[in-house]
Amino acid sequence: MEDWHDVLDNASLEHVLINSNVFKRDGQFVHTRCFTSSISETVYEQLKSEMLRGRRAG
Repeated sequence: MEDWHDVLDNASLEHVLINSNVFKRDGQFVHTRCFTSSISETVYEQLKSEMLRGRRAG
């Protein structure tokens, strides 16, 4: 899970989480898929704090 921000149409910033997976067949890369989820400032700060304490892999 990676933390990132996105620029909205009105030029404001939004915090988002990006989840990315790799699909392999017989050990060979086939494709990836990504999901982006908007998160609040509160959730962002909470996740950031957890990552700094080493509770989450990123």
